Amino acid sequence: MNRFLLGQPNADHTASRQAIMAEAVIAAALWGTSYVAAKVVVQSLPPLTAAAFRFLTVAVLLWIATLVTGRWQAVQRGDWQWLALAGLLQTSIYFSLQYVGIQLTSASNTSVIVNVRPVFVAILSAILLRETLTMRKAAGILVAFAGIVILSTRGSLAALSLNASHVKGDFLILLNAISGALGIVVNKRVLAHYRPFPAMVYTQTFGALGLLPLAVLEVARGRSFLTASPMPWLLLLYQALFSTIVAHLLWNRALARMEASRAAVFIYIAPLVTSVLSHVLLGEAIGLHLVFGALLVFSGAVLTMSGTGSTQNDRQTGGSWR
Repeated sequence: MNRFLLGQPNADHTASRQAIMAEAVIAAALWGTSYVAAKVVVQSLPPLTAAAFRFLTVAVLLWIATLVTGRWQAVQRGDWQWLALAGLLQTSIYFSLQYVGIQLTSASNTSVIVNVRPVFVAILSAILLRETLTMRKAAGILVAFAGIVILSTRGSLAALSLNASHVKGDFLILLNAISGALGIVVNKRVLAHYRPFPAMVYTQTFGALGLLPLAVLEVARGRSFLTASPMPWLLLLYQALFSTIVAHLLWNRALARMEASRAAVFIYIAPLVTSVLSHVLLGEAIGLHLVFGALLVFSGAVLTMSGTGSTQNDRQTGGSWR
């Protein structure tokens, strides 16, 4: 009775809500730092080799956690191909495109364009899953693509050149977003039968294995990594542990106690963190084209997620690993 009169339940509720929000913010911020780390890494290491090292590390850590906690889930016959496909789309292809693309474009552009993923989820869900493509979703698609055009042209169509490295980079990151969207659609089937953690372990293992031959081919073609300083390797370990595993766990903890529609807002903290850090640490400019283009991309993504299952998909997949 005294605790009620003193308002302790309300204080506990407020503290709990603040903790949930803090977990979501930290997860998004960790994702935001990842793009800056990746930009630094690919300046010293071959991109496919770097991606393979990151996710082989992730796979090893996840299997250690599985052995320690005993959080197994048997895989049913006929499901292996879906787990493999999700891993290839959400890790192997996704991060191959991202690490190669970020060599050619800015970390800020990468962080913004990656978050156009919900737009492609809406398109692919309409095509593959027969979900309704409403006028609101269609408007969101057009608005988001207008934002991407502004980012790639840097606010001037006269500056658009297919030979420009940043345009090639932006295009690869756009393909990166499409791969992530395809992965989310495939993951709908996976997560209908498997708990999130075991699904993560299996798909990330397949994803890491898919990156391995790409890294071997890259090194065989003369892309050496032996002369790199310790810094890029430490950044890859940071990405593996914090930007991948810790961020995913915090995100899922927050989403377990938060409406998916509210959680979507926190995702856009990542590009903000990326833009600030890339400006301070990498000297990337924050121009009006970035601000206006980002606003259009995020507005389009919000429109396509309104009243759809795409937010829920991102909820289930932890944002497709960013």
